[in-house]
Amino acid sequence: MKTNQPLRSPIGRDRHAGQYQHNTTRTAAIITIFVTMIIICASVVPSLSQEPRPGPARSVTIPAIKETTLKNGLTVSVVEKRSIPMITVQLLIRTGAYNETLEKAGLADLTTSMLTKGTRTRSAEQIAQEIEFLGAASIQARVGTVRL
Repeated sequence: MKTNQPLRSPIGRDRHAGQYQHNTTRTAAIITIFVTMIIICASVVPSLSQEPRPGPARSVTIPAIKETTLKNGLTVSVVEKRSIPMITVQLLIRTGAYNETLEKAGLADLTTSMLTKGTRTRSAEQIAQEIEFLGAASIQARVGTVRL
């Protein structure tokens, strides 16, 4: 009959005792190294309870804004930064959710969501292709309640 008892040496000691002692020594060494590393790291890293000192003030150059009013009353503002090879266009219209009456509540939101859905003469896919042809990544429309 087999048992799960460890084999005993003739002198009555567990023959795996040496292996157990070796594993215990290795585990103790690993724990010692780990604790030493934590102590070293804690002494090198500055305390997180102290706020870092502020650096020197940086100079800021705000680019000039060129504004033009078109014949239809639309104000066009341009900020040039020629070091960046990109154009961003934003159209802000002083109307929308802020100026809606209760009878027309949601109309501005509906209008902006329909801008990319297509028209009588162009499908949504055609609009997207034309925007892509011009090099634009996308067109987005949003409605806000901020008064300009």
